[in-house]
Amino acid sequence: MSSINIISTEELARLIGRPDCPALLDVRTDADFAADPRLNWE
Repeated sequence: MSSINIISTEELARLIGRPDCPALLDVRTDADFAADPRLNWE
């Protein structure tokens, strides 16, 4: 059983754009963000 604080990616995709969409916060540190090769746009 999943936690009440967790939703599946499919459920999130259905909620995006709706008025009751949960808030999404990026809580990565600057170092974590810089270390992600998918985000290196240079």
